[in-house]
Amino acid sequence: MKYILACAIVLMAIVGACHKPTEGYLIVENAGYEPDTMVIRKNPVWELDSFRIMDNSPWVTTGLQGYEGTEPIYFSVESVTSPLGEEAAAVFMREVFMQGASLMYPLKNNAQPGLYTVSIRLTNAGYSQVVENALTFHVIE
Repeated sequence: MKYILACAIVLMAIVGACHKPTEGYLIVENAGYEPDTMVIRKNPVWELDSFRIMDNSPWVTTGLQGYEGTEPIYFSVESVTSPLGEEAAAVFMREVFMQGASLMYPLKNNAQPGLYTVSIRLTNAGYSQVVENALTFHVIE
């Protein structure tokens, strides 16, 4: 009887230990862009933006820094807010996109001059977290 009881306890311990834990990890507490503000000129200046103008290249931020996690990590734009209102933020949201950990905004765009703050979602196999207010774009004439 003791043998059967011991086998049952061992079997229950093995079955209990076989639950599948969440894969990997993702830490975004220190994540952010450096610098955390980017100026976009609606009317690019040849002396400053000649290569961008010739190639119709988008405005590109540095990569997001300070996060840790199990690769691969995918980045997406979670939300855009603006003091100009929801409609202006929606226009910006439709045009902003991510390339890896960098944000990109088209050279020719429909944004109104003003401030736009972007929150970024990081996702990997087991986790998904948002870096709130990660970067502010300042669109100027």
